This record gives sequence, structure tokens and C-alpha cells, in this order.
Amino acid sequence: MYSKIINRRQFVQKITTQSLALYFSSNFLTSCSKAKKILFDKSILVDIQLPLGFQYKLISIQGEKLTNGYLVPPRHDGMGLFMDGENYVLVRNHEIAFDGSQAQNYAYDPSCNGGTTTVVIDQSRNVIGQYLTSTGMSQNCSGGCTPWKSWITCEETTIIPGDTKDGYVATEKHGYAFEILSNDFTIKKRSPLVAMGRFTREAVAFDLKNEFIYQTEDKDDACFYRFKPNSYGKLIDGGRLQALCVDGLPVLNTSITGALQLGVPVNVSWVDIDEPDPVEDSVRLEAQQKGAAFFSRTEGLWPVDDGAYFCATTGGDEKLGQIFKYYYPTQTSSEGRLELVFQSTDESVLHNPDAVCLSPWGDLFVCEDKDTPYMIKGIKPSGQVYGFSSSPLGEWAGLNFSPDGKYLFANLQNLGATVMIWGPWEQFSV
Repeated sequence: MYSKIINRRQFVQKITTQSLALYFSSNFLTSCSKAKKILFDKSILVDIQLPLGFQYKLISIQGEKLTNGYLVPPRHDGMGLFMDGENYVLVRNHEIAFDGSQAQNYAYDPSCNGGTTTVVIDQSRNVIGQYLTSTGMSQNCSGGCTPWKSWITCEETTIIPGDTKDGYVATEKHGYAFEILSNDFTIKKRSPLVAMGRFTREAVAFDLKNEFIYQTEDKDDACFYRFKPNSYGKLIDGGRLQALCVDGLPVLNTSITGALQLGVPVNVSWVDIDEPDPVEDSVRLEAQQKGAAFFSRTEGLWPVDDGAYFCATTGGDEKLGQIFKYYYPTQTSSEGRLELVFQSTDESVLHNPDAVCLSPWGDLFVCEDKDTPYMIKGIKPSGQVYGFSSSPLGEWAGLNFSPDGKYLFANLQNLGATVMIWGPWEQFSV
């Protein structure tokens, strides 16, 4: 996950509506109709457009039988990628709420069917094992990887016991993070990481140097959080939750044009959250009472060596989206810095960035959270935006490049399938 850094000055260079005119070279999306398909099941016809020379394969489709006897749940969402020898290991979320767990004895809350599956893929692109590894959670959206090779899965809801839907009644509080080891293929009841906070959490990112875990929140007035564990590698042991403030600008609405100057980092500080596990969905309200800045739907989050990029999906006056970078603490900025590195003013350029990851060659890849066509777009360090993939089949999610640079793994949420994509990646690094 910890890829090379995009240079700040390069990234923000000429980021205007004019210079961000949608970039399609002769090798990219507009020059191809459909990529070559290697279908997992010949009965499934999938319309995915990719650049010429690229291919894909569908794996681990909803309804398939898992190795441990359960079924692949629907609504594939965020996921983490790990290596086990030469095998790729995906720990994948399923964004389901009330549906009744298919493994009642192992469910955190039997009324809910959200959770994770773990998929093992060999070098021949074959699934050699797939397992239900957690269940009974609700709306597992995204998450993040830890240095000790676990996946933090995040609930994007704060339902409470007694809440009902479709005849199901919640028996537990939700809004937590849970931890799944990438080499643990067993189904078991998972315990919430209560001290990390209870809110509509989207994603997390781990700061290797300072041992903080950063967190995003999918609300119109979301805060940006960090968590300091009491014990490295043992998140269940608790820790301290904090929210970000912009120095000199209390309760800053970062979504308003001009609140932060594009490409200019500002110093930040952090306030402690006294009640990380409230009954109401009030963590962000406590934070803002103490001066915390707020963002318009912080979703995708991706760590790099010196910080983390995150998307504010509906940020900006046009509500088309913003991308920020948080810089980790250094000797000269002891609490870190925040920078607005991108703001869309044209929906044809970028429309509501959601999931994000950094490519091996330094481009950001983002999934758009909008209606069809559903697209993955890239943003080059020069500021050019290009379309990489388009499909009418539903929202893209869960972007991960393999460490060897061979594959992009992604999920098509509405289809309920994971997609392996490969091809001449070297053309993008030119």
C-alpha cells in the first residue's frame, strides 16, 4: 500500500477547469470498445470498457459457494490486498445492512449480513480458496490495511438495538471498526474496536512512522480523525481518538471555495474526543464544538510515505468533489499539515471522487460515485485527468494495485464481483 509519493508541486500544477480538460490519448478509453474478457462463468455477459491491450477476469461472484460452505455475499465494496508467498489475498467488504446473517452462530449481530470475505488467488489468476471471515455487521463500506497484515473493516452506519428493517431487528450498536487478519480464514464472531470511535466510518490509513491510524467519515459535515493505539499491533487494547482542526480557523467548512487555498498546506492541531462511543451519532458534533474542521463526505483514503490522500466526495461549491492530502507530523510541523490538492468544477472532468488508491507509477486512481456510466479515472502528477474504465454495471470500489505491478483489483458493487485487470501498464508511466 505504501507506494511512492506524488510531488505536491507537480500534482497541483495548473489544476484549473481548463488544464483539467478530460485527457484521452489514442491509447485510452475512447479508442476501444470493450476489453478482451476472460469470463469466470460463460453465462455472465459483462460490459467493461478498458484501454486497448487490457484484459480482465471476473472472480468471486455473489452467490458462489465459498470454500467454508457459505455463499459469496453481494455488494462487494472496499478491500485490502496482501501477499502470501506468491498468492494474492484479498480481504473484501460487503456493504449490506439488514438481511439476516448466513452464519448466525458467528454473527456480531444476527440481524445483519454485512462483513468480510477473504479470497486467495494464485499467479495463474485462479481462485484457490475463498472464505466467509466475518458477518453480522452493517454496511461494511471501506477500511484499510495495517502493517501487521490485517484489514480494518468499517461500518458506515450507526444503527442501534431496536432499529428495524424488512422484519429484522438490530440487537447491537453499530458504527464500529473490526479487525480481520489476512491469514485467518476462519469464520468467527468479531469484536468491535470501540475506542477507535463510533461513527459512519468510511476508511482508515496507517501512519507507519508515528503509529497513528487516520479515519474518514461519510457525512455532509464529516470530521477527519486519528487514533493512537495504546499498544502497537493490538487495537483491541484501546487508545486515544482525536479530530483535526485547522490552526487559526476554528470549525472551518473546508467545502467552501476559498476556505483553503489550492496547493497551499496549512498547519493543523488535534482535539481529544472525550466520548468515542456515544449512544447518538455525535462524535463529530463533539469535535466541532471543540473547533474541528469539517468536510463534505470524506470517503476514500490512501496512505503514502509522508501522508495520506483522502476524498471529500461532494466537496466544493459545485459539490463535485475535492481531494486533500494530510501530511504526517514532522520536526517542523509537529501535528501535521493539510492541503487541498484538487477541486473539481466540471463534472465531465471528475464527478464525486470516492474510493482512491495510488498507482505504482504515481497517478491517483479514483472511483466516481455517480450514476452511469460508472468510471475509474486517473489523475496524473501533471494534473491531467483521464478515463481508465467505464461500465454501466454499477459503482466501482475497492481499488488495489498488486505489489508486483501486474494487476489492478477492483469491485463492481451492483454486480457483486471482483475484477482482475492487467495489460500494458507501462504506457501510463511515460
